[in-house]
Amino acid sequence: MNWSLYVYLGPLCILAAIVLAIYVRLYDRLTVPSERRTRLEVTLLTATIALGIATIYFNYFDGTSYFAYRDVGSDTVDQYVPYYLDLIRKVGSGTLGTWNMNYGLGASFMSYQSWTLDPFCLVVVPFTLLMGQDHLSLALVIAQSLKMLLCGLLFDHVLTFYCGRPLSRIVGSVLYAFCGFLLLWGQHYWIGASIVMATLMMLLLELLMRRWTMPRFWGLVAASAASIIMSTYSGFAVMLFSLAYALLRIPVATGGRGVRAYLTQLWRLAVPVACGVLVSCVTLVPYAVAMLQESSRVVNSGQGTLPSRMAGYARGFVPLRWVPYLLSRLLGNGLVSVSAELPKGLVPATHEFGQTNVYEMVQMGFSVGAVILLCQFAWWEARHASKREKVLAAVAGILCVLYCVNYFLPALTNVFSAVRYRACFALAAPSCIAMSIAFERCFLEDSPNLPVLATSSLATMAILAWSLLRTQDGRLVCLYFLVSLVALLALAVARAHAARMSLVVPLVAAVLLSSSVVDGFFVTNSRTWCTKDNFPNASASYEADMRAALRFIHSQDPSEPATYRISAAMGDLNASLAQGFMGVDSYNSTINSNIEEFYKGIWPHAIRGISAYQATRDDMAHPTLQRLLGVRYVLCTYDLSLAGYERINTFGQVRVYKAQGQTSLATVYERSVTESSVSSKSPTRLEGLIGGGTAVVSDGAPNSYRKLESSTSGPSSVRTKVESQTHVTCNVFASKRAVCMVAIPYARGWSVKVDGRETGTFRTNYGFIGIALRPGRHSISITYRPVGTEIGIAVAATGLLAALLTSVVMSRRQGSTGKEGTPDPQAARPGVTA
Repeated sequence: MNWSLYVYLGPLCILAAIVLAIYVRLYDRLTVPSERRTRLEVTLLTATIALGIATIYFNYFDGTSYFAYRDVGSDTVDQYVPYYLDLIRKVGSGTLGTWNMNYGLGASFMSYQSWTLDPFCLVVVPFTLLMGQDHLSLALVIAQSLKMLLCGLLFDHVLTFYCGRPLSRIVGSVLYAFCGFLLLWGQHYWIGASIVMATLMMLLLELLMRRWTMPRFWGLVAASAASIIMSTYSGFAVMLFSLAYALLRIPVATGGRGVRAYLTQLWRLAVPVACGVLVSCVTLVPYAVAMLQESSRVVNSGQGTLPSRMAGYARGFVPLRWVPYLLSRLLGNGLVSVSAELPKGLVPATHEFGQTNVYEMVQMGFSVGAVILLCQFAWWEARHASKREKVLAAVAGILCVLYCVNYFLPALTNVFSAVRYRACFALAAPSCIAMSIAFERCFLEDSPNLPVLATSSLATMAILAWSLLRTQDGRLVCLYFLVSLVALLALAVARAHAARMSLVVPLVAAVLLSSSVVDGFFVTNSRTWCTKDNFPNASASYEADMRAALRFIHSQDPSEPATYRISAAMGDLNASLAQGFMGVDSYNSTINSNIEEFYKGIWPHAIRGISAYQATRDDMAHPTLQRLLGVRYVLCTYDLSLAGYERINTFGQVRVYKAQGQTSLATVYERSVTESSVSSKSPTRLEGLIGGGTAVVSDGAPNSYRKLESSTSGPSSVRTKVESQTHVTCNVFASKRAVCMVAIPYARGWSVKVDGRETGTFRTNYGFIGIALRPGRHSISITYRPVGTEIGIAVAATGLLAALLTSVVMSRRQGSTGKEGTPDPQAARPGVTA
């Protein structure tokens, strides 16, 4: 690290000392039991989180660093940042649609629903539109800061149902706000919003368990719907977490006994959640159709039956070698590796899980005191909790452990398509609740148990020693944690001997919180982050040259502003998103399954390792395929020899090549063969077949179009116009029966009208829309609408109606019994554990 970039830490350390002095000064007020959050509590919590955010992200706020990474977290710069640039541009111009023509060869809105409907886009998009795209990095770091602040404030409210003293709630909330999930997935990956939604769901469930009111009912309906509308993928994990939380909390939170009382409370919570799920079908239904029938992630996964997968994951456990690393991650995410690849021998990949990198592994990173506090909590529960509370706490603990060591739960959160630990936000809530209770019971109200303290301290020391010996780039984090552990142990012993409480206890809190912030600082700043020179569409020299080249290209075809594609054989794969043109190459991890078939069958060397990387630049010597895709211009930073394309201009590093003759997104073929009849042909022979004027149609094409045998020498391009992101028109002349191929992925949802009449489509050339044409001139209109939209809207309306009727009935019932707005007489007091 270049420490000259972090001189701001000096003034922030002084500010931290001042904040600590305030905690010491106001210790008595912060430790007075309070069932409600106090104004002082919220103020100090906000100030503490803000101080931690400034420590971690200062350089991203002032523009020294740009908030995207070029190491193991390169998805941010390769995929998400370009997408945000495209989204902002389209929102500003009013061209946002349910299909994206700029994302590779085209992609449905449903394949990137999670990015567009991320609620924090409500911050990123307006801010960037107001300030300009040069400030996208700042917008992203502001959104990240808001996630952390919201998590802390919402969790503080949740803790009022567990802890009675403001200081213990502040400690737990800060640990939650700086947990490892928020510091990695929680950055500008859309999935980071899931922990905010999960915390909101947790709070609303607690509120409704204790008292039924109309606002609480509708709040839970809205939160449930928003969680899934935002992202069906993460929303499913949020719903699973909420279900588990409710099932474990009802017996303690309501105080009811017996099966009937339990089911009554469960029903009260289930109804608004079910209504919310129905409302979410406005996006859930079309998303399900797209993923199950279109996405290569599902269609081509080649997995076994669901029962066999479930059984296999239930029997699968992580290797024993993972256990020390998982314990290390419990303390801090950056102890072993911040951005370096994990050695295969240290954390070996398995058949079920092959992505053992710092992002995909379990993310916890709670504090240097995590093991100590969790052990104190277990001791306190064993000594003081009721039998019911002990059982429920044990179940919660077992579920957390199983999530880390068995494959069933992480596979369940991914609908058993693969093992993924992206729902590990669920570990933060029970862990931070337990640590808050332990801090309150064993540091504020009483002394820590010394034998437990000694044992847990030795365990923590062993974990840190193991981490230090095997660390890749986290040596400073390990050393800080070791020093913090010694300080924490000394302070705990002082507390046990009744030393000055108003000083010792705030110092204990400071050590716990500082280790979490320090871990976040190194996880964020010990990275290969972007600067202004390599952040997408900022000021990289080749991008300035590209912009000049694009302006020239548009001037060459002023009457056809969007009727062709441009192949950018340079820069980033998603340059078309960043710069706003119809391109070819892409990094798209949810590529349409038909397009995957096209690449694998005809252009295999354009797939870089896996189908998520579509890189035609790696294998440019295919003019036939370039024309097939409608590529009229090619941009590259080197001299290119491509038959049928000539160099027409140069802008700095960028050469501009143009296709000779006519090219467009649509091509007419008067000869055709079926896919099954040429299944044995190599990609080279298939390319020659298509280039010679023969379309390869699916076996589902109309009978009379499966084997056209015209004597026409080759394919002919068609005048095409992209009216919008979801509407394309063509004017076609066919001298004989012919197949018109439009270079748009063959995806359900595209409807075609020929001369105003609805016409069926079929897959052509392995991945694209094919249309059967009779002889003569034709006007073709192609429109996209996600399949399932009408059904989704109908189900959503039903959900809203059900919620309205239920809320009216419940409100009248509560009013008739005089219980409206009154607390449940059996509700547990703050401080009861889960």
